[in-house]
Amino acid sequence: MTISLEDLRKEIHDVDSDLVQIFCRRMQLAAEIGRLKRESGQAIIDRKREEEVINRVLALPHDPVDTKVLEDFFRLVILLSREEQFKRYAGDEENGS
Repeated sequence: MTISLEDLRKEIHDVDSDLVQIFCRRMQLAAEIGRLKRESGQAIIDRKREEEVINRVLALPHDPVDTKVLEDFFRLVILLSREEQFKRYAGDEENGS
């Protein structure tokens, strides 16, 4: 049996719904990390940690997604997480973007 275009679109719709939930959870966690960083006087930007996250993600199986595409996706997620931390907890500091 061949899968129809409509079936595939429904499946994408379901995956998109899951992605939104997962992304929102990640942003909540990032905000909490920002709060803890502020309380402890740590900088929002931690390039070493960001690279650790990228390297860990790229080490996961991700076929058929191109490595560069996955890296770009997670760099964007990290950027958005960092911006959320600055927005909530860094006051007037620059966001380092």
